[in-house]
Amino acid sequence: MKSVLIGSDFLKLENEIKFLEINTDIDLFKTTSQFLELGNLITYMKDNSYIKLVLIYKTKHISKFVVDLFESTCSNNDIILEKIVIPPNAISIPSISEEPNVFYLRCAYDVTAIVDDMYCRDKSEMVKLLFESNNQDILPKTYVINSNDDIVYDNFTELSDNGMNPNTIVKKIIPDFTKTEFPAFYKINSTEELSNLKQSLPSDVLVQDYKFNNNNIVNGRISDVIRTWTILLSDLETIIDLGGCVYQNVIPLNSSEITYTYNKLDKKWRNMYFTNPVTFEGVPSDYNVIKIENNEEIVVDVSTLVVGDVVKSAHLVGLEQDESSIVHTEWTSSLSLMELMQYSTGSVITKYDKMYEGWVSKINFEYETTSGSFITTNSEVLLIKEDTGTIRFKKIYDIQNTDSVVISNQIAANVTSIDLEWYSGSITSINIEPDDVFIAGTDLNGVSSNIMGNIFTIHNEGFFK
Repeated sequence: MKSVLIGSDFLKLENEIKFLEINTDIDLFKTTSQFLELGNLITYMKDNSYIKLVLIYKTKHISKFVVDLFESTCSNNDIILEKIVIPPNAISIPSISEEPNVFYLRCAYDVTAIVDDMYCRDKSEMVKLLFESNNQDILPKTYVINSNDDIVYDNFTELSDNGMNPNTIVKKIIPDFTKTEFPAFYKINSTEELSNLKQSLPSDVLVQDYKFNNNNIVNGRISDVIRTWTILLSDLETIIDLGGCVYQNVIPLNSSEITYTYNKLDKKWRNMYFTNPVTFEGVPSDYNVIKIENNEEIVVDVSTLVVGDVVKSAHLVGLEQDESSIVHTEWTSSLSLMELMQYSTGSVITKYDKMYEGWVSKINFEYETTSGSFITTNSEVLLIKEDTGTIRFKKIYDIQNTDSVVISNQIAANVTSIDLEWYSGSITSINIEPDDVFIAGTDLNGVSSNIMGNIFTIHNEGFFK
């Protein structure tokens, strides 16, 4: 039996729930895994004599911790688990021939599937479906031009009074994966201004009423988006409930800092109201790496590298060169840092720079009497030593305060906290081969030629094979 995992988002208001959207490339991370009810899936499989589960997923969306949870749950219930990893930017999955007594769970977007391509990808089609079936009231008040037939659907004519908070949200009809401009928030003061906004925007966005609920502030952060996880079977009738969670926004709400430009909320404050951070891999372009030039080591900014340059890299014993993403995500080592890390060189085969303005993660660490910090994008992958002594790669959102970040072949510094910091500037991503691990340094944990101390190690996460 084939099936797909669907994430459905709802807005929790004071006295009602509003439907927002459905997605198939959904995130399952350690932070929300405690709410994942895999028992319902196991019960269905056993009741219907399934003996094997094939999990089809992307490592950028399903964390290793969650995959391990699937594996242990299956093992404890005498169910075989097979894993199929899909490249991070793929829009389809390999053709699969169904076998008897096997349950196929797709946790990745597939452009050939109607549910994915029509109702998950294109928000205007979901709006059309709900309006034409007289179910538009389950949505926030909405204005949109259908992307296929140009029909206008509009019941957004009255504004909510949210005080200093925005009362209008503008989203892309087709997902904007960079999330640097959309969703956009506005504080509209009259129906005339609302009408003008609708007419001024491009046709590839939808406009919705944004309601603010003071009851949904938890630890200073808005917590009003409910995500439910549902498995939809290929018969399009059977569903399996896997639970859900409530998302907290990225930064705390602070009404004294809210600013608008021409009624539009300034970009810096969007994450007060928006739950999904930008997932772009890379490091600030002024970070240092060690370049090998004429057999000498020189310290340069990562932004100055070009394809063909050779940089000093880290080879990790037991991790194959040019490894696949599943090998990388499942790799662990119990060796000491000195035994594990051997310095090598790698050639830059891909490099790109991107101007970025948004919140990034600030990793604060300490070792003996020394403390420091560095910033990196929220999707970056770092080499971490766990409190058990195991060394593995982790994304920022999986790092715990009991972990240590590897900053040299001798030192793993304790992570004291992970904060958010506003960054405006260039981000650089590089891919080096044959080893996929490069090193970078900041002002506080600088890279020095000849002496590889005070570094942090990064995997080519953005360039999985």
